[in-house]
Amino acid sequence: KYDSDETYRGRLDQFDIIKKFNLKGFEYGNWVNNDNRYDFLRATAESCHDLSRILGTKNIGLDGNVGIAFGARGYNKALAHFEPSTFMINLTKEKGFGSLAHEYGHALDYFFGMYVDQSREYSALSGGSTTRMYVEPQGGDLRRKVLKLVNDIVRDKDGKSDTYKRWEDSFKGSEYWFRRCEIFARFFEQWVRYKMQKKGIKNTFLSKKKYESASYLSPKDFDRVAPQMDVIAKEMAAFM
Repeated sequence: KYDSDETYRGRLDQFDIIKKFNLKGFEYGNWVNNDNRYDFLRATAESCHDLSRILGTKNIGLDGNVGIAFGARGYNKALAHFEPSTFMINLTKEKGFGSLAHEYGHALDYFFGMYVDQSREYSALSGGSTTRMYVEPQGGDLRRKVLKLVNDIVRDKDGKSDTYKRWEDSFKGSEYWFRRCEIFARFFEQWVRYKMQKKGIKNTFLSKKKYESASYLSPKDFDRVAPQMDVIAKEMAAFM
């Protein structure tokens, strides 16, 4: 079980994990065997524990709203995806490892945007699927801070950030990479990895090293905006 001293002893009990982290539950695909389920469950429990260390709360499931599916809901060759309508995080059986932090970033973005700091225009705090470079900070304190964060990722004092220019060079003709909700999720994933390194956490199921690629923020831009996420995370934890 997942014991109070944060160690595993004996068999894993998924209901203990659901209760401990306030998750909605787990789903498994028809082609996921028992060994895969065990590995997935252990990795997920470890990842929830690591997220709780980073965010400062064990309410990772956001009061029973967030669930996690493994090999059950994949589509369109995606490694993983998040469903705002169901609040399910979906990881593919073969390639979903390393994507949990990214999809959890989506969960935070949409949960707080839909239930805590609402807007008639955007369901997500970040501005959702719009590709607008700049969205006027509006709404409550949390929404304004997340909107500013994404604004500052794509723009600096001189105009377009180095990161945004790199995206323009690398992802011409694909609006997916410029959606504000995706920008926030990629940044959150990178921020989680940074926090893991600071705390000496090694967890490639939660987030794996890949941040030298064009998809993510340059070191210069990350260092510039990361302190904003520290503040946002503390405010989110106060609600969780």
